[in-house]
Amino acid sequence: MVLISSTIAIPIFEELLFRGYVWNELKQNYKSDLTFYVVNTVLFAIWHNPWFSTL
Repeated sequence: MVLISSTIAIPIFEELLFRGYVWNELKQNYKSDLTFYVVNTVLFAIWHNPWFSTL
């Protein structure tokens, strides 16, 4: 079950979250493509930072 969730469910959730919801919301709020791309990248990096997982 852990193998299935870590290889299938979690990546699908992340794609839906960051490529779907966050991407579309940032695209609407920022006029510059570079700005919203950088903000999305920073949020994705924070999401994957192990320090934030321990909070």
